Amino acid sequence: MPTIALIILTVAVTLVVVLVVANLTSGEKKIEHKIERLYASDDPQFTRSMGLLLGPPVIGGNHFQVLVNGDEIFPSMMEGILSAQHTITFETFIYWSGAIGEKIAHALSEKARAGVAVHVLLDWVGSSKMDKRYLQMLRDAGAEVIQYHKPHWTGLGRMNDRTHRKLLVIDGRIGYTGGVGIADEWTGHAQDEKHWRDTHFRVAGPAVGQMQAVFMDNWVKATGNVLHGSPYFPEIDAAGDGLAHMFSSSACWGDLLEAGVEIYEYQPTMFHCKLIVVDEFLVSVGSTNFDSRSFKLNDEANLNIYDRDFARQQTAIFDNDVVHAKRITLEDWRRRPLAEKLLERTVALLDPQL
Repeated sequence: MPTIALIILTVAVTLVVVLVVANLTSGEKKIEHKIERLYASDDPQFTRSMGLLLGPPVIGGNHFQVLVNGDEIFPSMMEGILSAQHTITFETFIYWSGAIGEKIAHALSEKARAGVAVHVLLDWVGSSKMDKRYLQMLRDAGAEVIQYHKPHWTGLGRMNDRTHRKLLVIDGRIGYTGGVGIADEWTGHAQDEKHWRDTHFRVAGPAVGQMQAVFMDNWVKATGNVLHGSPYFPEIDAAGDGLAHMFSSSACWGDLLEAGVEIYEYQPTMFHCKLIVVDEFLVSVGSTNFDSRSFKLNDEANLNIYDRDFARQQTAIFDNDVVHAKRITLEDWRRRPLAEKLLERTVALLDPQL
């Protein structure tokens, strides 16, 4: 009997180790090598090359509206949802219980009952704090709801692969993307530490087709089925040396500061924006964080816009955020507490998962 028990224990431990290794080493995306830059940002060949590197070609005819903080973001999203006539596709990482979560769940349910094809894709981990009543409400109304990579014995090796995207597409013609999650923390106007600073974008034009296609990519992976009743457009638009808005572990700041990079920490509240502006021409916005997890594990979606006026607008918003931020100097970084340095070294061991 002891021998049988030992065999069972060995098998169980082996399975656990295999599952842990599978989850910690998985990831579709790999950064293989540095790509040399041959063209200026506003060179037509640069945009053609970007289209080839990123997949879809760069196309025009789009309109973009910046939405700053929840007071602008959620009313616009609600207007979009309530205007839907045919389809709504919605994919998000964070969906928590609260006033805004309930409001959006009611709006989506109302459209589903009215005959609009509503498809909702929620990350299982990111929606773990969501009131299950919302899910039942949506399904009872006729919406199709999937929790992405929900634990199942057939997909235990994919438990660490999450969708971090924030995509809402209305009738295949209006799209929303950026950094916002569905939780009360994103409401308001970043007025205190309980209300976060974030930016979202409303898109109209051919670019929305690619946003729809990005959603469909994960919907098909999650269901194995073609999305019913939803229009599909095959392209994305995009329209950006000066300004780079990037985040990384503070343990890495030393080399950046020594090289002359200016680093600021936003003071009023959580700063959740994801934005980079290059050469006052290329703007990249979406869900991607500047970390290993976003680059290697998470499913992310960014919108690239090549437009000088739009880039200047984003730079002005960035400059206003800097007014409310504290600059970190090299001396500040070197004088950080010993406990913080030790924590950074510990966290660095988990860097690929953070």
